[in-house]
Amino acid sequence: MTDISFDVFEQVFRDNINTRSRTAKGKSDTASSSTKKKLLLEGEDLKKQVELNTKLLIKGTWTHGNNYKNTLINALHLRIIMEGWFDINTQGLQRLDVYKEELAALGKTATELSLRYGRNYKINRRYRVWPVSYTTLNIQPIDLEFFMDEFYVTLSNKIQKVREGNLSQAELLAFADLMIDGEIHPWSDGCGRISTAVVMWLSVVSGCSKLPIFGTREKHYASIREVEGCVAHARYFEACLRRFEQ
Repeated sequence: MTDISFDVFEQVFRDNINTRSRTAKGKSDTASSSTKKKLLLEGEDLKKQVELNTKLLIKGTWTHGNNYKNTLINALHLRIIMEGWFDINTQGLQRLDVYKEELAALGKTATELSLRYGRNYKINRRYRVWPVSYTTLNIQPIDLEFFMDEFYVTLSNKIQKVREGNLSQAELLAFADLMIDGEIHPWSDGCGRISTAVVMWLSVVSGCSKLPIFGTREKHYASIREVEGCVAHARYFEACLRRFEQ
């Protein structure tokens, strides 16, 4: 394996964020739902705060990636790390209690459903409180924790498969990116930036020698929406990884 320097990692990470994220360009996007609240900042102020958050995100992702490079990673590790990325991404952009009423209503529903079905419904303040209409799974807010629990377990297994040579880097990155910014889309804000952090971190922690360099935002999301799912998105990431070699 060829070691990747922090300077290269930082540059690729920053370029990918700027390619993919509208928030990084100073745009507060609430198009996904009328329930989604606008961010506290807009325009240049928003852009500057995202730059500060991204700087912290890059350092944290690099550090965690190298610290866990020779460690067996489990679902709890992944949960702690990714929820930390959400906190970094939303720092200064949104109030912690912005969805207080919606979360309280979901909490009440979770309690009622837990009593009725004996299933451990949980509500996470970091997750969206609205449904999304552009996914195949169509996961409702009340069910997000169940899907995220499964995602973390599956992702930890896939990391080990890449380390053992039984899964390609492109397949690993495609799965994580598709689930976070496509099918599950759990976070109340910053799914694209967190997905970028995930694929960059995975490239380091799984011991790979290449980093993905994203195509245009349009091509990236067109790949996520392909009916072939992870297969098509893996082809997209193969192209992203080839760009790193050029």
